[in-house]
Amino acid sequence: MKVETNHNTETAKNRSPVTDHRLPQKGELAATCFLVNGSADLRLDQTALPPFLVEAFKLAGTGRKSEAAALLTEVNLAQVESLMAQGLPHRLVANVVLGLIWQQLKQLERAQECLAAAVAQEPNAAVYNMLANVYHFDGRVTETLAMRAKVLEMDPDNAVIQGAYARDLMALGDFQGGLARMQALLESGMMTPTEHSNYLFYLHYAPGVTQDQLVQAHRQWAEIHTPVHLARTQWPHDRDRHRPLRLGFLSADFHEHSASYAVRAMLDHHDRERFEIYGYSNVASPDEITERMAAQMNVFRQIGSMDNAAVAEQILADRVDILVAMSGHTGGHRLGVLAYKPAPIQVDWGWVNTTGIEQIDYRFTDAWFDPPGQHHGGPETLVRLPGGMSVFKPPLKAPDIGRLPAEVNGHVTFGCANTHLKINSEIIGLWAQVLQGCPGSRMLIKCLAGKDRPTQERWLAEFEKYGIGQERVDIMGWQAFEHYLEFYHHIDIALDTYPFSGCITSLEALWMGVPVVSLIGSTWVSRMGVSLLANAGFESLAARSPEQFVAKARALAAQPAALAKIRQTMRERLLASALFDGQRLTRDLEDAYRDMWHRWCREAETHE
Repeated sequence: MKVETNHNTETAKNRSPVTDHRLPQKGELAATCFLVNGSADLRLDQTALPPFLVEAFKLAGTGRKSEAAALLTEVNLAQVESLMAQGLPHRLVANVVLGLIWQQLKQLERAQECLAAAVAQEPNAAVYNMLANVYHFDGRVTETLAMRAKVLEMDPDNAVIQGAYARDLMALGDFQGGLARMQALLESGMMTPTEHSNYLFYLHYAPGVTQDQLVQAHRQWAEIHTPVHLARTQWPHDRDRHRPLRLGFLSADFHEHSASYAVRAMLDHHDRERFEIYGYSNVASPDEITERMAAQMNVFRQIGSMDNAAVAEQILADRVDILVAMSGHTGGHRLGVLAYKPAPIQVDWGWVNTTGIEQIDYRFTDAWFDPPGQHHGGPETLVRLPGGMSVFKPPLKAPDIGRLPAEVNGHVTFGCANTHLKINSEIIGLWAQVLQGCPGSRMLIKCLAGKDRPTQERWLAEFEKYGIGQERVDIMGWQAFEHYLEFYHHIDIALDTYPFSGCITSLEALWMGVPVVSLIGSTWVSRMGVSLLANAGFESLAARSPEQFVAKARALAAQPAALAKIRQTMRERLLASALFDGQRLTRDLEDAYRDMWHRWCREAETHE
């Protein structure tokens, strides 16, 4: 019996209607590996592959990675090597599957070796794209772009690959070129909803984009993909203002992810007599955190196989009173569900701007993200939570705070551990000005693309424009998380990025005793720094102008005794702050939900 399995190997979790781009090729890979809407679609004859490989592929694809790894013994791997060495049928497909397994297990060098060996014998667009993704996850951004260009040569009309190529350009610092390509793709009408969301997300990284432009772009997305005519206008809900409410949470991040911190804190502290919790999960690879969160909810539903309309019908059938979207425009968001307005009240919690969606009634924020009196431009009503809209959990197995590096080195070391997409010539210019005023100081940058030599050379050239020699700047690639926080043993002061401020990276720096100097801007993402710092009790570290950013960083560097004291007392201060008070956040949220419900009941009564 011939059994086939289709496995989407890409990271995007929101699967929109697809177009099948099959190339007129012949060969083993051509019969098996296709690009479907930019993702690799494998048509595997499982009976032709070694059984261990099929099983490991399934396990890795469903998040059971330790079980998959256990199958990759020397004896089993020798079977694939034998297929390749003897030139047997299905050898190329076996190597591709093994490469995808290694990628899932984050063994990226092994993944690259397997995929490259297969595609060297038979060029294939889908496998080239797999290689591009491996390079991307490994921070090899220059090679990523080159490999994606190969895919475009073979499949030039593939809109999703065109979007990926545009994002690869931005990863190399060409924001103007990347955004221009995405804008052209949008105007062509070929952009999928997921690629359109990617476009919105990447707009926030680009220097010079205004809040008005961002709002307009979000409203355009909503008009195209969540038209208001789809929305329900009546609901069969009991309007008792004091009854227990059903809260529904729609998310792709119910797993080990920083985006789940806030909802996990809420689950730990929520009033079970006043609220029932329903979870709608679009998690591609559930883990232990998924199971733990599911156990804390009244109802937990996996929705990955359901289309948006079906999910909306389920939410309506569940009589959810307030539906909360948790993923914004990030992968797997399922914002299309909210177009149908399956709950009488809908809320955005966690996106970095307005969603632009008319069917969303409220958006959680705070007075630092959205100062009172400032027009935000979105259709949602803002709900400013008094202690901030999130909480932080201390990293597991975080090392103890060490001695101030300046006391050991004899000079101050500034640092940044944000993604390379947040590092641009403008912020490097500010960092360089800080170093100019601190003789002997150094800058340490760590990010995924830090291992990419052309990226290093580009950034070092930017520093040299301001008279900062290469000997004062160290750039390094990413590290495994168990060693990642040790980076802060070498940093005295963290310098934030702009216009997209740090978030979890800033919180991790603070937890390791390192103060973060951040620049406040006019966009939501350029105000994350001030929100985090203010809620942590360090609002004075937020600068309101580039000149003040430079001055604050230099002033800190001139006070090593104060830096040492901050370092040793930081965790105690953080634990006493709103950022670590899950009970506070839950109380604020529950009060807000009850106010929303009372308002809806009043308005429903007046329209009868």
